[in-house]
Amino acid sequence: MSKQSKNPMRAFMLVSTILSCVIGGTVGGLFLGIWLDKLLNASPVFLIICLLVGMLTSIYSISKVVQPFLGDDNEDAK
Repeated sequence: MSKQSKNPMRAFMLVSTILSCVIGGTVGGLFLGIWLDKLLNASPVFLIICLLVGMLTSIYSISKVVQPFLGDDNEDAK
């Protein structure tokens, strides 16, 4: 593990980014679902669909954010 990966500020930034992905995806899906349900009078179909899409988008975003941190150990072994 490199010195840069042990930096507490880097860990704090990573956790903050993950939290913003989870909250942003979920809240964005919630508001978009409520707006579409009111617009099309189809309660709660779009709320459920948009929440699921928001959560899946959050998971994808988290996997992309964490991906650079998973390969650091191989560089130290060289």
